Amino acid sequence: MFMRTRLFCFSYFRRYPQYHQVFPAFKHLPVDELADNKKFQAHCQNIMSTLSNSIDALDDADLMDAILHSTGERHGRRGQGTQEFIDLKGVMIEVMKDTLKSKFSTEVEAAWNKTIDILFLKISEGMERTAS
Repeated sequence: MFMRTRLFCFSYFRRYPQYHQVFPAFKHLPVDELADNKKFQAHCQNIMSTLSNSIDALDDADLMDAILHSTGERHGRRGQGTQEFIDLKGVMIEVMKDTLKSKFSTEVEAAWNKTIDILFLKISEGMERTAS
């Protein structure tokens, strides 16, 4: 599991190095050296935990909203916006396509696109709360 988690993060930072630079704990490290950094590992795990917890809460919309709004609020307080999540979505879809190959059908891709859009919409709502 952790290898897949790191793959999302590595791919994201390789594609968007400007986002790597907003993490004081590991911005000084080249992307290829991040694997051994515990703060990087913890952040990657937090991303996947939020995604997992949100999907687990699909039967409790209020809980799912609370999880995602909280994530958005934290990112909003740090000055991050929706573009970072739009870019993350593209990387997530690309990594899943590359990893799953023919199993990542058009239908699977459409389902993930819709799911990620809803999750990131809720995160954006949380970000908006910090702006007001």
